[in-house]
Amino acid sequence: MTTLDEMDSEMRGRDFMGEIGDTPYYALALCGEAGEVAEKVKKWLRDDRYGPMNTERREGIRDEIGDVLFYLSRLADSIGYSTNDCFTAYVAKSNRRRENGTQRGDGDFR
Repeated sequence: MTTLDEMDSEMRGRDFMGEIGDTPYYALALCGEAGEVAEKVKKWLRDDRYGPMNTERREGIRDEIGDVLFYLSRLADSIGYSTNDCFTAYVAKSNRRRENGTQRGDGDFR
């Protein structure tokens, strides 16, 4: 896979939830998997004090990021968007904030 659209297509074929795979499930699963990424990074901090990351630790984080990408793709699809649609919207929002000088602060529409 080389593009976000190809990733979405591949992930659609691995959707084990079928008819009951709804938005809340994917949102909660995404949070859980992101927490697992954070947990592995926390253990790197705790155990190695940000020292060199060994292969086992790097691969563990990589694998959890893969889980995050799966649920991110499924969540986007469950609300009618592709992962690419979401990323494109993010880039547009980020560019707008940079142009408006509103990169800092609070609120979605700054």
